[in-house]
Amino acid sequence: MSDHRGGAKKAKAHIEFDINRGIPRKIYLTDGKEGERPFVEKIIEKGETSVMDRGYQSHAHFDQ
Repeated sequence: MSDHRGGAKKAKAHIEFDINRGIPRKIYLTDGKEGERPFVEKIIEKGETSVMDRGYQSHAHFDQ
């Protein structure tokens, strides 16, 4: 659950996790107010299938 109090220090981790091996492959740390969608292209490579939080959803990318 997110803490939405003003002045609270926040950070987000955007992680590509290899489910088959059980290890993280890429980790991006950002300020807590950063969006998720810009990381989709960094985390997922062409031809890969992903399981992700709906915050990463982009209908335009899905249609491609």
